[in-house]
Amino acid sequence: MNSIPNKSMNQTIRNHLLQYRQIFKKRSFEIFYWIILAILATEEIRSIKFLYDHFIKKSTDKVLNAFYYFLSYVHFPIEELMKVTTGIALGLIPKGLDNDTIFLSIDDTLQSKFGKHFDCYRKMFDHTNRTGNSYLKLLC
Repeated sequence: MNSIPNKSMNQTIRNHLLQYRQIFKKRSFEIFYWIILAILATEEIRSIKFLYDHFIKKSTDKVLNAFYYFLSYVHFPIEELMKVTTGIALGLIPKGLDNDTIFLSIDDTLQSKFGKHFDCYRKMFDHTNRTGNSYLKLLC
């Protein structure tokens, strides 16, 4: 098991994630914390097993079934998660920008798209034929 120093990015992330603490019970919060930290560290989500094998089991003694159980049986309010997340995002805006217009862009893509088995996949005709093929695979 790797040791992560307290005076690190881990502590900064933990301070932000502690704002979610009121939504979860103690054990559930720890599982939530490790899932979010693993997503940030690996920068992708193939599966919970992928996150566990590539990050979580190297950093904590929690077992894989605890993560499956958390995602299967815990029912937490999505509205509360959205409120806390919005509060964190707004709290990251510097104070000097209080009177400026700020645009918040949200990308909900957690996994890169590939193949043709996802919503809004289209093959479109390319008039310029830049790719050597007259048709492009697009996601609208």
